[in-house]
Amino acid sequence: MNEIVIVDDILQNGLRIAEQLKNWIVQEHLENNIAVRQILLFNSEDLNREIYKNKIAELSLHVESICLWNFDEKLDSYMADVEKHTIFLIDYLLREDGSDGIPAYRVNIRYAKRQNEERKKKLFFYTLTGTENFKLLCDLVGTEHVIPSKYENGKLPSLDLQHNSKLLNEIKNISI
Repeated sequence: MNEIVIVDDILQNGLRIAEQLKNWIVQEHLENNIAVRQILLFNSEDLNREIYKNKIAELSLHVESICLWNFDEKLDSYMADVEKHTIFLIDYLLREDGSDGIPAYRVNIRYAKRQNEERKKKLFFYTLTGTENFKLLCDLVGTEHVIPSKYENGKLPSLDLQHNSKLLNEIKNISI
């Protein structure tokens, strides 16, 4: 089974995005092609919080902790798996990412820049921190690899999955 892996440093955001993706996959009738089963939680203590255990079980997710030192190795292991096609959704702002505040030095941006074209097709980024970071992220990795966020009054931000043709095409190519 092909899958989407979420990389975030806030478990609540990762769970919200996983739930949104799972609902979207069902709505688009893609459940035979792709699944969301994994959250890689970057430098976070949230993994042990009791409050999220029910939601993790409800969504049938595996949550694994990663850090600066094994980031590349962990993502590379998914990329190298020839049995399944993995698409990554990666949060732009990861705590303690080794960047000292310089956007181009972020562990996720450096990882993306080192990949060949075939691997870059599998990397998509998002930010839930507003339009300035969205524009900066687009400049760093290319607009086609950034999923816009929707902000509505009274609701938590969510990903605007319908408005990224590159992501939609990558998911459709999986089923061929």
